[in-house]
Amino acid sequence: MGYLEDIEQNYEGMDVNEQETLNPLQIDYLRELEVSPETWEAMDKQSRTDFVGSIVERFHELNVPFLDDIKQWIGEIFGTEVKETYEQLEAPQDYIQIEQISDLLENCEELKFDNWTKLELSEKIDVLNELESRIAEIEHRPACPVRYDATMGEIEVFDDQVYGRMGGYSPDTKDITLNANLLESSDPRVYLEVIDTIVHEGRHAYQDYNINVCEVHPRHSEVESWAETMGDGKWGYWGDCSTLIGQRLYEQQSVEIDARNFAHDVTDKITDKLFA
Repeated sequence: MGYLEDIEQNYEGMDVNEQETLNPLQIDYLRELEVSPETWEAMDKQSRTDFVGSIVERFHELNVPFLDDIKQWIGEIFGTEVKETYEQLEAPQDYIQIEQISDLLENCEELKFDNWTKLELSEKIDVLNELESRIAEIEHRPACPVRYDATMGEIEVFDDQVYGRMGGYSPDTKDITLNANLLESSDPRVYLEVIDTIVHEGRHAYQDYNINVCEVHPRHSEVESWAETMGDGKWGYWGDCSTLIGQRLYEQQSVEIDARNFAHDVTDKITDKLFA
């Protein structure tokens, strides 16, 4: 089909040090990917999609160093229809998503505390939009625009606990809005809430995508549970948090428990490194 030659040319054009990162197993597998035009033409759409998905998953397993180029190749080689179908394939298991998102945040220089506190508000939003775009790729969903709102109220800290409205995800507009006061604080305790919030609200976008657009989450039972409390689900409580019971009901929704735990697992992995 010609795409193997593209891969080999890419490999041949690599820096020597990058070539050395390909072991013989990886090289052998790259040479096994050729499919004859006749075989490809005989495949239906689902078979082509499964084939492309198997290549990408195998590249993940083999840790091919130019994995980031694979999506571009899929579009060029197999066409937009197959590329779009591939992007609807099953998302990684949560523990893999958590690991990949943690690595992403940990390696973002602008997000490190000393650097973060020196950025202007607009610069912080640019950083968060870039991170949200990368997180969305990991979660196999569309990215959400990240905005800020200066009218969400004050952020306060008592006994090392941070209180206030941090932000939110809108299922209607498909965007993430963060409290400007959250972003502008230089308190280390509030800073951690920025990281927690962008991951937490992104998880809500992931839940919404699975419920209302395309189910990519590996566990159908969890998506069913989310659907019970999001949108028109049978519980359907988003509720009034001005009372203690209202706040408790809100926090105990399946979507909130899931997003809270997911974000906590991410921040727990990287907290110390972001302050280093």
